[in-house]
Amino acid sequence: MRLRALFIAILVVFSGSAPAMAASPFGAFVRSLLVPGWAQSGNNQSNAATRFLVAEGILWSGYFGMTAVSSIREENYRTYASAHAGASYQGKGGVYFDDLGFYMNQQQHDLFALVDGADEDLYGDQSDNTWEWDQDASRKRYRALRNSARSAERSALFATGLVLVNHLVAAIHAARTAEGDGFAGAPAWRLEPFASRRITQGLSLVRRF
Repeated sequence: MRLRALFIAILVVFSGSAPAMAASPFGAFVRSLLVPGWAQSGNNQSNAATRFLVAEGILWSGYFGMTAVSSIREENYRTYASAHAGASYQGKGGVYFDDLGFYMNQQQHDLFALVDGADEDLYGDQSDNTWEWDQDASRKRYRALRNSARSAERSALFATGLVLVNHLVAAIHAARTAEGDGFAGAPAWRLEPFASRRITQGLSLVRRF
């Protein structure tokens, strides 16, 4: 909620200053960094604005879609483990669900943990930690269900990365096209490549006086 409020506040500030920033490559960069296509739309580049906005919509749809799929698949493998191994999944973390897929029962896990070393965690005989798969095929089926859920989760994360890329590409495009139009009185902001010892290549926003 705080991040959303901050984002809205930034949009309000830049909306109020949009006329003054319209001729500025830096202003165009910031506006399209916040909302892909915003600066392009104000610069009569409707086709570019549409492409960036459509890409934004598709990527966010993909994120929410894969998040929903991940949630459904997570519920499926938890229910499956409860039905076929008697596992209690309430309050359990990722390590527990991983162990369910590798060991037929809790005793087998603890036996291998003792062999690995005294520092390994043991589940013990507490009723909410025990499980026993009815057959090995069920354990393998559970692992497939869990891997499928995690794959959907990774896809959702990948979509958020593409959202960031879309924002950055839109911002760079907006700055370059605004700069190329040669607006009178526009600050001499430029996107220039740079290199350093830690970063091989990159882009920097530079103002020449």
